[in-house]
Amino acid sequence: MSNGTALSRTSGTPFGLVRAWSGMMFGTAPTDGIGLGGLLWGPTARRDPIAYASVVADPGWTTIAICTTEAGVMLAVALMLGALLARPRLRPLLPYAVGLTVALTIALLAAKSGGSANPARQLGPALLAGHTANLWPYLLAPPAGALLGTALHDRLTPTRPHRTPTLGT
Repeated sequence: MSNGTALSRTSGTPFGLVRAWSGMMFGTAPTDGIGLGGLLWGPTARRDPIAYASVVADPGWTTIAICTTEAGVMLAVALMLGALLARPRLRPLLPYAVGLTVALTIALLAAKSGGSANPARQLGPALLAGHTANLWPYLLAPPAGALLGTALHDRLTPTRPHRTPTLGT
């Protein structure tokens, strides 16, 4: 019996409805949490520097520097993922590598670039705080960097010929 079947039998709710509800909750949780925090803490959560946990770049950073940093982080992550996934022996290291990369990105760059290489992390808080003037680098640069990293990995990784099995051999 799958977890979904067990859940629907114990709750009396059709699994499709549970799955749809949990998907909606997961998709809106960051914005809901920030909005509820604003209601709970009042004006304190709406003032800078908190402003619904919206982050902005250091005033000395240009848009080009933000785009380069955000895209560069995701390019490096895509290359790292490709390298680890291409080698079955190294695949168990994947969760640790991703966790370390995210931690280093936040620790080293968040205070300067204002980003986290995560468009979803930027969007909700920026919309609620009204900090949307310079939002586009945070929404476009990480996916662009990931696509570029994937293309670069494909270009740098030698392709192996595929053997097509034949019947009777």
